[in-house]
Amino acid sequence: MRRAASIAMAALIATAGLMAQGKTNFAGKWTQFDPDPAAAAAGGGGGGGRGRGMMGGGWGTSPSITQDATTLTVEYAGGGQNPTPQKFVIKLDGTESKNAARGGESTSKATWEGSKLVITTTTPFNNPQSGEAMKIETKRELSLDASGNLVIVSTTSGMGNAAPTPVTMKYKKG
Repeated sequence: MRRAASIAMAALIATAGLMAQGKTNFAGKWTQFDPDPAAAAAGGGGGGGRGRGMMGGGWGTSPSITQDATTLTVEYAGGGQNPTPQKFVIKLDGTESKNAARGGESTSKATWEGSKLVITTTTPFNNPQSGEAMKIETKRELSLDASGNLVIVSTTSGMGNAAPTPVTMKYKKG
């Protein structure tokens, strides 16, 4: 009986370990860099979207990320018209997370696709030209490249007639 319980416990621990292996830890203080400045200048690299925060490419030029088993917390200096520090806490269990945003309250939902974390955020936005209330959706795919750099591919939709275009931001630790 004891042996069966020990085998069952070992199988449970091994299964939990395998499930946890696919979840990347993105914690750290990150600094944006352009690995290929020529590509960035041409619009194909990591420079596009700099400073657009939760509304665009990344999380500023130097985000700080903490992560535990249940949440990912991102802190960064807002860019553009919103230079105040920003903080977003995102649940990692697939349930909705609500955070304060410039236009009201943003709603995010995170899902794991293997070792990649996909965060979809809907943010209210008032169009400064028309005054129209809009909702902007930003999908961020977070991954680590072979060198351990944080890569965020962001696609934003809901910006009027603008076609959603992926923006890639790269960050190094430190």
